[in-house]
Amino acid sequence: MSLKSFFKENNIKVEKVQYLASDRFKDEKGNYIYWILKVLTNQELDVIRDNCTKNIFEKHQPIQKLDSEKFAKEWIVKVIEFPNLYDKELQDNYGVMDPYDLLCEILTSGEMLALKEKINSLHEYDAKQVDDIKN
Repeated sequence: MSLKSFFKENNIKVEKVQYLASDRFKDEKGNYIYWILKVLTNQELDVIRDNCTKNIFEKHQPIQKLDSEKFAKEWIVKVIEFPNLYDKELQDNYGVMDPYDLLCEILTSGEMLALKEKINSLHEYDAKQVDDIKN
């Protein structure tokens, strides 16, 4: 084994994923419209985490507190490349001004749960792959 295996040019990039978030949306030809999801980099997750962390005082000691609900919402929105949840025309059509609120309006609760599971699976480390490599 060589460290060259870890060189940037040998790093297999994680591709974007097409995902059928809902079978209720079709194009003009009647084809399902697939959403495009991406895996966030560690740097992108750090930015979201920083945006969702507040400095507070507890017992006269400064601590950092992560707003986990806000983090989860921002993470979900940032993973979705298509449809563009930041599009003003789309937000106006649903009468919302926030990308996460738009997502909640577009999807049913069941579709939202399935989307969250898909996003989690995209970002999880697959322990089975490690077992396969060991054997």
